[in-house]
Amino acid sequence: MTVWPRPSSPLILAISLTMVAVVGSLQDGESQPVMPSPLGCRFTREDVTIECHDTSLDNVLHAFKILTAFINTTHEPRSIAIKDCEIPYLPYVFPKFNETLERVHLVHSQLEYVYPDAFAHLQIKLRYLDFSHNKLHSIPYAFSTLLSLEILNLQYNQIVFIWPGPQFHWMFGLRELNLAYNQIGLSSDYVPDVRRITIKEPVVDHLYQLAQNLTLEEFNIEPISSSLEVLNLSGNKLATLPLQLYRRRLPNLKTLDLSNNLLSELPKMTTRVLPKIRRLNLRSNFIQSLGFYSLPIGLHELDLSENPLRCDCDILWLQEWVDSNKTVIFLPTCNSPSDVKGQFLLQLTNATLCGERNETVAVSHTPEKFEDFELLSLTSTPNTVKVSWRAKVNEKNDKKWKVFYRQSIDSRYKMTLNYSEIETSYIANNSTNSSKPWAYTTYVSEINNLEPNTYYIICISVSNFARFFIQPEKCQAIQTSVIVSQTSTIRVVKTQSVKTKQKFKTKTILTDIIIYPKSIIIKWDIVLLPRIRRSVLLQNTLEKGSFNSLKWIVQIRKFASFNITETEISVSENEAQSNRSFEYTISDLTPSTGTIFVYKQ
Repeated sequence: MTVWPRPSSPLILAISLTMVAVVGSLQDGESQPVMPSPLGCRFTREDVTIECHDTSLDNVLHAFKILTAFINTTHEPRSIAIKDCEIPYLPYVFPKFNETLERVHLVHSQLEYVYPDAFAHLQIKLRYLDFSHNKLHSIPYAFSTLLSLEILNLQYNQIVFIWPGPQFHWMFGLRELNLAYNQIGLSSDYVPDVRRITIKEPVVDHLYQLAQNLTLEEFNIEPISSSLEVLNLSGNKLATLPLQLYRRRLPNLKTLDLSNNLLSELPKMTTRVLPKIRRLNLRSNFIQSLGFYSLPIGLHELDLSENPLRCDCDILWLQEWVDSNKTVIFLPTCNSPSDVKGQFLLQLTNATLCGERNETVAVSHTPEKFEDFELLSLTSTPNTVKVSWRAKVNEKNDKKWKVFYRQSIDSRYKMTLNYSEIETSYIANNSTNSSKPWAYTTYVSEINNLEPNTYYIICISVSNFARFFIQPEKCQAIQTSVIVSQTSTIRVVKTQSVKTKQKFKTKTILTDIIIYPKSIIIKWDIVLLPRIRRSVLLQNTLEKGSFNSLKWIVQIRKFASFNITETEISVSENEAQSNRSFEYTISDLTPSTGTIFVYKQ
């Protein structure tokens, strides 16, 4: 237990006696505040508040000891406000008030360190804690005892990292966290000591000081992620969004403030991660464009003002998003391209934003689920893609299905309608033993005249009053297969020539599979098996070259994907007669990704 020195000098004793007399008058029922002006603290009966202003830590400690002894128990303080003082560290100073204190303000007081036991026994009542405008470098360990805290204000400190630790572990009811105007965006490479931070200004000219990736080791609010409703990260020199905000679920977050940072782009912030988000403030950043449907559904208010917005076809989705969400949105005027600079995005037409478009009808994207359908498969050849899907049969369903496609490098609004006929089939289960009878219609459509070895985006759409709607999250990517050439794709391993005057049948045997980070090599041999039965047709075939019709098919599919890429491999007549070992390389694979392949003769 820390023992603070008793006032021993005549001057301090006189001050203390003066305070006793004034406190005593308060206990007798008078309404004036206790005002020990030499110590800089007073107690206001009407507000049930202790206020300290423009004083030192020693004076605050002496005032608290006197007030603890003489304040009537029926008027114990509910709030303590310390402002414009010199308190570099905060010891255990609230022992008497632990059952009544609900609010603590310690602001503009140069606070750098908080003793681990500073808030001991305050977990019962304390709801509001304001340590703003100080010099804290991290989240104090002392916060781990504040079980009932609901609002925590730490703005205008020098906090760089929110490390994983016990500080937030017991704050089950924390609703608001204000971390505005700290240093969270700085790179750990340039902050070897959080107590001595040196920043070159202006930061926009020294971007190397900023973190390019904020992992859960550098920004972690996981223990309070379920209760948090308001999070303020304004003015933190953020050049990237903390992973916590778009990879980890924040089920009750309603307000997120990211204004006055250095963000130039945003990752996709889905409704699954932020299901209740209502207000998103991105004011005064460096955002030129937003990823396609990268904002969560359900926003009531979006502030993008004071950003250098580029108004082109890639931002057209924002118009649709605003219309479908009925969101109040604050937008800057367009900063580029030059022909629309100074104009408002919502006043520009589709033709102005996208120019020449190659789709035959208007296409709109909608985040809402317009139909319950399931994509079954995508298969490709060098020049075609076959897509199949199914939808539940609905008596009210009079929508017409269509398939749109585009190359992956094209704008999402430059899509082509596939006019090929759609094959349909009906599947139903009307058994009396089934508790829920069901019925599906399966659809198959083939897209032709595509470029080989090219990535395409395939989207299923429905038409409504001559307009087509696409649900962007259900669009799928697929690559058309490569046209196999003998010299570049399949490598023939030279072996001893074999005469073909005898009648044989062939069998393919897989000999080896070699796996690399981005490719797989398949090796196989041709085995000749004598035929027992002779035939004129086989005799003629062998005399002309028994292997001129040999070919193999390789099918490739990623784990948990519908996309199947099919490649045909064949060999020439001369090679088939003189060689028995072959190998084929499946290239351009994604490292650390499961891949299923099937090959057959």
